[in-house]
Amino acid sequence: MTLSAGLLKTVVEPNPRYVFREEADGALLFDPDTDSLRLLNETGAYVYRSADGARTVAQLIDALAEEYGEAREKVAQETGEFITELLEKELLLEKRRP
Repeated sequence: MTLSAGLLKTVVEPNPRYVFREEADGALLFDPDTDSLRLLNETGAYVYRSADGARTVAQLIDALAEEYGEAREKVAQETGEFITELLEKELLLEKRRP
C-alpha cells in the first residue's frame, strides 16, 4: 500500500466519544456508548496521543520516526495503515478545516 498525498496532508484528531487512558505498556480506548474497549500498544498510544488536531499525518510520521529511530519509509507504511484503520473505525476523525 502506498500512502496517498491526501492522507499525508490530512490533519487527524481523537474522536471525543472515546475515553483514552494511558497504561504502562500502551493505552486503552473505551467507548462508553457501547462498552467496547480497544487496546493500543506503546506505538499505537504514541500515534493516538500525537493526533492532536494540529499536525498532519506526514508530521506524525516524522515525529514517530524520530522518536523511535526508525526509517521514515517503514514508519510511513505502518503508521499510514494504522491511521487509516483508526479513521475507518472512527477512533480518529479528520479535522474539519474552517
